[in-house]
Amino acid sequence: MLQIRNMQTKDLTQVCEIENSSFSVPWSYKSFEESLANPNVCYVVAYQEDAPEQIVGYCGAYLIGDEADINQVAVVESHRGHGVAKQMLGELM
Repeated sequence: MLQIRNMQTKDLTQVCEIENSSFSVPWSYKSFEESLANPNVCYVVAYQEDAPEQIVGYCGAYLIGDEADINQVAVVESHRGHGVAKQMLGELM
């Protein structure tokens, strides 16, 4: 079963691996680290309940008043097409 939780600094190595394999111009570790420190940014990660240390996706949004600007959504290739992004976006909202 898929689980969603807030992203933590300890997740950034895996998040950057997913980022690098998903985008031609990926964010750096430092960019994610700075975003996590911003109180107006919210990131979540997805993982399988039986493997909580293995991140399978992440997404984030800038929160501006009662609006959110989604800035990133990525899922490892093996988990694409299974609703991971939809579940993460639902959790963000």
